[in-house]
Amino acid sequence: SDEMVAKALLFLRRNLRDIGLGVGNIADYAGVSRRTLERAFSNALQMTILDAIRRMRIRRAKSLLSNTDLPLEVIAGECGFSNYRRFGIVFKDQMQMTPSHFRHMNRFSRDDFRHHS
Repeated sequence: SDEMVAKALLFLRRNLRDIGLGVGNIADYAGVSRRTLERAFSNALQMTILDAIRRMRIRRAKSLLSNTDLPLEVIAGECGFSNYRRFGIVFKDQMQMTPSHFRHMNRFSRDDFRHHS
């Protein structure tokens, strides 16, 4: 079960930018039924596969927001969101702030740190 989850997570990481990525694709890659994979995720990680996809996409977005000057529309695509609006909704739901606000706050603290070191 843990090996199946690890295989699924690896596939997820490699295909995070794919807008059409879903539970079915991941289950097919892992060679198990959707329900089997959902149960394995729940047991191993205490989250659903969709939660894992969302978390990985948000983690990638936070990294891109923090470390690049890419436009938000490009970041949305790089993280597998169908459009910028959907990205903004999911990001705000997960982070309690907009992507722009996150970028501004992160940049301020990073710039502040550079000036004081």
